[in-house]
Amino acid sequence: MNEPLALFGLAAGFLIAEWLVIRQLQHRAWRTAGRQAGLAPEGNGLFGAPDLVGTVDGRSVQARTITQKTGGGGESGSNKTTYTVLEAALRDPVEEGILIAPTGTDESIVAAIGGETPAGDGSAALETETVGEFQAVAGSGPAAREVLTATAREALRKPALLDVVQVGDASETVLKAIPDGQGGLSGMVTGVMKSGIEKKYPSDPGTVRTGTRGLLLEGEELDRQVRAVVAVADGTDAADTQ
Repeated sequence: MNEPLALFGLAAGFLIAEWLVIRQLQHRAWRTAGRQAGLAPEGNGLFGAPDLVGTVDGRSVQARTITQKTGGGGESGSNKTTYTVLEAALRDPVEEGILIAPTGTDESIVAAIGGETPAGDGSAALETETVGEFQAVAGSGPAAREVLTATAREALRKPALLDVVQVGDASETVLKAIPDGQGGLSGMVTGVMKSGIEKKYPSDPGTVRTGTRGLLLEGEELDRQVRAVVAVADGTDAADTQ
């Protein structure tokens, strides 16, 4: 083996070793954060961060990571983003769910779910319901006002990194709430939004779910998000019995 090739192999070996050490430290921090939130690792997570599972306030909760393509050439693109996903199990599935986002700024829930509406174009406007400082798109299932109890709203205020909360199959609810485009720019905006929603919010009628970009390693923030999805799940189950 010639010297340049040997040096390249040595450098590559160091880089791989460094990458493995960093991953192990991240996974250790992930497990520690999970313990602070009352969750324990399930499996050894040999090729990724292990799922964290547990029971919080009597409700089954899971924290896991997913990787999604976020651009760079469509289906063959190489740009990928990791998200931390938290899910609290519902007693009964919600087929037409609710999408909840914080308000308090000029941005609408359209912006929160990744849609951008050109000035003067109302094609992507959604009919939302405001409950306190939260905005929601609801289907024919539990009403947003019943789900967002005082306890749920208080719990939702605490996380610093909370994006949107999905109750049941919220993707179908939001898709139905988007007016059909009438061709041209309106049709393009509507089509982009529908594609983005189907990708970002896959159907899951049996859970309350939220996601945060990146691997969430801060135990207190993970705990706050866990408490938030549990409180919304409690509100959803209570609304279902009314």
